[in-house]
Amino acid sequence: MPGFYKRVKKIIDDSDIILEVLDARFPELCRNKALEQYAAKKGKPIILVLNKADLLSSKKLRLKFEYPAVLLSAKKRHGLKKLRALLGITKSKLKLKNPKIGVIGYPNTGKSSLINALAGRKAARTSIKAGFTRGEQWIRIAKDMLLIDAPGVMPIRKEDEFLYVLTCSKNPYELEDPELNAIKLIQLFKEKSPEALQAYCKFPIKSLSPEQILEQLEIKRKKLLKGEKPDLETMAKILLHDYFSAKLNLKI
Repeated sequence: MPGFYKRVKKIIDDSDIILEVLDARFPELCRNKALEQYAAKKGKPIILVLNKADLLSSKKLRLKFEYPAVLLSAKKRHGLKKLRALLGITKSKLKLKNPKIGVIGYPNTGKSSLINALAGRKAARTSIKAGFTRGEQWIRIAKDMLLIDAPGVMPIRKEDEFLYVLTCSKNPYELEDPELNAIKLIQLFKEKSPEALQAYCKFPIKSLSPEQILEQLEIKRKKLLKGEKPDLETMAKILLHDYFSAKLNLKI
């Protein structure tokens, strides 16, 4: 954790404008208030980038924040004009000639995809695997703007493992308790997006508990015979991976 803070604070120190990339489905969970306060003390303006808007049912920004915010999909390249406009406004307001833009955020919130979109090319590597981006590089996104890419920020406590799942910031096969996290995810889907869960399961789920749904998914996957014991841990990992890869979309 100390190394994480040292690295990210250096990015903030070296930058003129900070883009904090959040998962649009759970923006508050993705924010790092300590780093935001650090940036504010340094006089660095923050723009909240709510990425993965293509996974939302609504394309309007419903939440209000204390910082300028933009809803976009780096994957679909939607919302980039609004972000560029915000960068231009901030640049003019601060009278910056050649601003350096810092990027912070959890792994898999789409930092690299955002950089690709802003640069108009494959400027940084992307992958479904959490924490794929390595090293640090500067990328020119305009004649007078440089963007810095940094390793993903992950200030989540070990005991809050479900937050890793929600933000897709840890490989599902590396979780300590995939079964418990899968059950929590199913419960969230039942509450927030039952239609998406129903489409994924392809069997009636309304009267089933999350535990029963996970078991039925495994029975369906392996076509178990009566008396055979389902492998719930493996099914849990498959479900979590499908969520990470957006095969199971939470539409909120």
